[in-house]
Amino acid sequence: MKKTGAVLLAIVLLASLFPAAAFAAQTGRYRVISAAAALFAQADITSDKLGEVYAGAVLEVDAVTRGFGHTTVRASGISGWVQLSHLAYLEAAPEGDVRGIRVTPPDRTTLIHGEAAPDLTGMKVYALYDGGLQVAVTGYEVYFDAMDTLGEKEVRVTYTPPDSGRTFTDSFKVTVIRYPVVKLTLIARPGRTLYMEHEKLDLSGLTVKLTYSDGRPEQMAAWEDIAADPDFTVSGCCGEAHGQPLEKGTHTITVSYRYDDIAASFPVSVTPRTLTSLTVLRQPDSLVTHHRDRAPNVSGLVLQAEYDNGEVEEVDGADCEVVCDPASFILGENNPVDVFFGGLSVRLYYKLSLNNVTGIQAIPSKTSFIAGQDVNPGLKVRLLYADGTFEPITDYQMTPIDPEREGSQNVIVTYGEYSDVFTISITAFYRAGDVNGDGAVKPEDARLTLRASVGFIKFAGLAFQAADVDHDNAITPADARLILRASVGLEKL
Repeated sequence: MKKTGAVLLAIVLLASLFPAAAFAAQTGRYRVISAAAALFAQADITSDKLGEVYAGAVLEVDAVTRGFGHTTVRASGISGWVQLSHLAYLEAAPEGDVRGIRVTPPDRTTLIHGEAAPDLTGMKVYALYDGGLQVAVTGYEVYFDAMDTLGEKEVRVTYTPPDSGRTFTDSFKVTVIRYPVVKLTLIARPGRTLYMEHEKLDLSGLTVKLTYSDGRPEQMAAWEDIAADPDFTVSGCCGEAHGQPLEKGTHTITVSYRYDDIAASFPVSVTPRTLTSLTVLRQPDSLVTHHRDRAPNVSGLVLQAEYDNGEVEEVDGADCEVVCDPASFILGENNPVDVFFGGLSVRLYYKLSLNNVTGIQAIPSKTSFIAGQDVNPGLKVRLLYADGTFEPITDYQMTPIDPEREGSQNVIVTYGEYSDVFTISITAFYRAGDVNGDGAVKPEDARLTLRASVGFIKFAGLAFQAADVDHDNAITPADARLILRASVGLEKL
């Protein structure tokens, strides 16, 4: 597992340098080395048990006899006898000041890439006193940077002697070496390496073999193992991934393990799809043209394209090529216009009408808005002719709309010398579910909505919009239920 950032490892050694047996008959300072040591009323394990002291505690032993030491626990004030076999003798602190520390590195100073922290087994830390005395110490701290890259790393050890206020530092080096994998071999390609355009990549059946340098057996990994193991990386030359549609061409899929140079690749070929049929799904907005100098307008036309890989898609007329000879059109019906897409075409028949323009018609799809929201009327504009036909136009002008101004606004649409007008309304902001307008959604709002749903009261304007939380243009018990759930945090409106 990788670490990012500085890592702090505080190591507190609980045992002394010297075994308890060497000082079994001495009074003085001892450290508890058992998980728990019992205090007895007498120097006898059959006497009354007074309490326990735990590993790491330092005791002052003022008398010893028969393998027991007499002590008083400072924290509780309890005095009793404890077995010396549970203690380690502590020598008196040396005379003089600490002038530095010396660290002997741990038994292992090489890490395998992927290990998060060095193994500090065998590491010793000595305090260096005036006069050359070296004393092993505990209570030091160990710092090191993340071990997630290869190479030599520094491990820093700091020690602050008790009652000193000074901190001393020493360090040693560890080396992060590569994980012992040396080769990745492609054993079996996926079951499919030939695809048609937009089919999804399927890596099922892919199998690789890992070879190691440390003598461990070679390891086989099937696709299921590869997908579940974060040490594997599968990448395509153009971002291809398992389960994703493929674009036409030849693609290279690469499997790597931990390192870019421990990898194997194989090709995947994708044949372009072929358009097999093209049909009209929706006719243009108008099949009437009034011009002999330009192609008819195909606005609104939608075609359905079917391919040999089974795909079906809708094609907007704007993405097609219109081919015709408007100069050869005759007045009336049945003037042919061919619309091409992907090598296929459909034929439409237009009526040519050379009558006079009578005006324009502006048709908004939406006229009611909330203040501050995007105001888009979804406008369509038609050029009207004397014979009752029309032609869609897009190069019209429209007066601006103020999205913050509440109330009605007239919007004027102009095209050359012609104009039309429509009206929009902008209402104040409302909060869904806040029927009474107090700024919060509460059970009271649900109660009012339920009464409105059975006709006891009536809502209009903002209250109606706030209560109609399912946007079905009606106040129903379902709205009341949703508002009640929202009032207690079970629903988000």
